[in-house]
Amino acid sequence: MSNNNAQGIAWFQANAGKFPTSQRMIIQKRCSEMPDDRLMMLQQLKFKNPTAVLIVGILFGYLGFDRFMTGSVGLGLLKFFLCCGFIGFIWWFIDLFICPGRAREANMKQIQPYL
Repeated sequence: MSNNNAQGIAWFQANAGKFPTSQRMIIQKRCSEMPDDRLMMLQQLKFKNPTAVLIVGILFGYLGFDRFMTGSVGLGLLKFFLCCGFIGFIWWFIDLFICPGRAREANMKQIQPYL
């Protein structure tokens, strides 16, 4: 195994939890075959931590902060303005279950051009 392959696999193992489970094998394979310049660009990307998004969702999700973190600004604003009512509470509760997945999908969109 070459040094490049080892670096790509090490990077993937450190970041695997930030991507959807269904895409992890593909990402790992592509990272192990990636040239040095692309791997360096990939290492510079900042990904959203699904656990951090969940914690923000629990604490401030009723204000739409979890939506802002994952790039859904319009829905975040709508959620912010609905925070006082019953609909806002229901939306907050449902988002607790889906916000880590939204963070992983946002990370997947960010990594797509490099794969």
